Amino acid sequence: SDRRHRDGGATRAIREDRTCAMARRGKPDWEALLRWSSKYADGTSSAKEWSETDREWLESAFQQNMVDEVQRMKEIAYVLELEDPPEGYTEEQFVDAKAELLEEMQDLVESLDNAKDLKGVGGFDVLMKLMQCNQEKLRCRAAEVIATSVQNNPQAQEWALQGGALQQVLQLLEDPVAICRTKGMLAVSCLVRGYKPAREAFRHNKGYEKLLKLLEVSQGDIRTQRKIARFLAAIVMDEPSEAREISALGLPEKFEWFLDHEDGEMREAALGMLLAVYNTDTKALNQAKESTLPAVLEVREKAIRALDKEDEETVLDEHAMIKQLQTLLLNEAP
Repeated sequence: SDRRHRDGGATRAIREDRTCAMARRGKPDWEALLRWSSKYADGTSSAKEWSETDREWLESAFQQNMVDEVQRMKEIAYVLELEDPPEGYTEEQFVDAKAELLEEMQDLVESLDNAKDLKGVGGFDVLMKLMQCNQEKLRCRAAEVIATSVQNNPQAQEWALQGGALQQVLQLLEDPVAICRTKGMLAVSCLVRGYKPAREAFRHNKGYEKLLKLLEVSQGDIRTQRKIARFLAAIVMDEPSEAREISALGLPEKFEWFLDHEDGEMREAALGMLLAVYNTDTKALNQAKESTLPAVLEVREKAIRALDKEDEETVLDEHAMIKQLQTLLLNEAP
């Protein structure tokens, strides 16, 4: 299954030497394998027959270094649940060690199989607690693990929703620390997108209102603002009827302000969100026709046309979306 590996260690070996850690986390000795196989690739040795020693060594290189990933997840969950630092650790060192273990857990749950096992090994309950702890480093990394485990994984989305994860990550959208809000937005997106029960629960838990508030407190936080725009566009693509809820809160008008932003990805994200909503919500589209949006688009298009050819090529997608939106506003068939 698809995955990346990192390792730290359990309680007594959290900060062990990384070379030893690599050997424990399922990484064969690739350099030795390469040296061994190169003898045959460069013609200096015959590849006709392998000696019994060679066979045993090759099996050892893979088998001895393999780890039981589910067991490893259990070990990580056990350490993450500890409240008091082990002997020899300061509070700060233990928080750093837990952060490293969360990073490893995130890598492990990139495997769909491991993600499905996260709840069974006790990892989900631990993550829920960490998202409420007073350490911002742990709150945001716990949210990242949740996001990775549920992304494009309906089974994990189901148990995460049933376990109260949506309410927890929605609370992170109001976190006083910007990075925690950003990771909370990531987790919301991964949990809700493509999964109808979570989308409905998001709406019922005033998720759109929370996004509006998040947008207002995220001035200058381009990453979070882009995530919000892309999330809203994806939601409307999943379920067009959601566009009316989004329009009713005035969210499209908020994103019109980003159409002349200096960040190109932000401009594209805002255009994508507006296209998704106005392609679906006729009432909102008619209101947009009477707003300043047509003039804003015209100014931006003139600015693009004034660019030299090399620079213009960098905004081709943006220009295409502007044309699509202008066509909608003129009520012409796209």
